[in-house]
Amino acid sequence: MTPPDHIGKYVDLNLVGFGTYGSVYRAWGPDLDSYAAVKVMNAQFSLDEGSLARFQSEARFMARRDSRVWCRMQFRNPLHSCRC
Repeated sequence: MTPPDHIGKYVDLNLVGFGTYGSVYRAWGPDLDSYAAVKVMNAQFSLDEGSLARFQSEARFMARRDSRVWCRMQFRNPLHSCRC
């Protein structure tokens, strides 16, 4: 699986893992001058309200983490994402 060239403002993507709901990439965020984890939800799940709510809940949870143990994550909904 070849990662996209970019996702939004994030570049230099490397696939970290993937599963039923989506994929996670390690990506460079030039605006913060640091790497972040970018999670991309599989398109078929974004059409299901329950799956989308779970995905967004996880995004809110991760956004509240302020620890060196947790990585900063950017979540993308494929219905509202950029062209990769």
